[in-house]
Amino acid sequence: MKRDVWKYILEAFIVVFGVVLGLLLAQWTGQSKARKDAKVALAGIIQELETNIRQFETAIEYHEKLKPPLDSIERALTEEQMAAVYYTNDVFRHFRLPGWRGMGTVQPNTIMFESARISGVIQEFNLGTIQHLSRIYRILERYQVFCEKTEDLFFTLDSESRVADAIMILLILESDILSMEVSLRLQLENEVSKLKTTLLKREYLR
Repeated sequence: MKRDVWKYILEAFIVVFGVVLGLLLAQWTGQSKARKDAKVALAGIIQELETNIRQFETAIEYHEKLKPPLDSIERALTEEQMAAVYYTNDVFRHFRLPGWRGMGTVQPNTIMFESARISGVIQEFNLGTIQHLSRIYRILERYQVFCEKTEDLFFTLDSESRVADAIMILLILESDILSMEVSLRLQLENEVSKLKTTLLKREYLR
């Protein structure tokens, strides 16, 4: 009788041990995969930010080239010419600026960050890393919104708009937006450097 009891106890222990071991193994496997996904996601975000840096470099170069001819035209126009109706004047049209290729602003890439956020991978990051990334992408979003509002001003030009109105929009492009781009490029370079160190030292995991 005692032998049967110990037999049942041993069998129950083996079953419980197997279940617990299976759960622990599944948990370890899940954590391992989550950490691997987090590493891949952060590496992808860094590459995405580096792509944005290169786009800002291109935009800065373009906007710096527009600055001298625009400034020269603004100084040359008389008050009467500045007050002329924009769409019927023969003195200034923005698309005649040397090298004009449109507004040339940056459309920041955010796919990797959004994918990590939507898929839940970002939850594997510690709070400091999440705040760091969120701050970077909020700055990029504010830049994009400002550029879109500036570009929308071109669509508001109508038969009552003056040459001065078009000049004002372009001055925003070559002053405010250009300054933002220079600042953002430097900031992104600094942030990417920090993220690379974080990735290397595995300091991004919670």
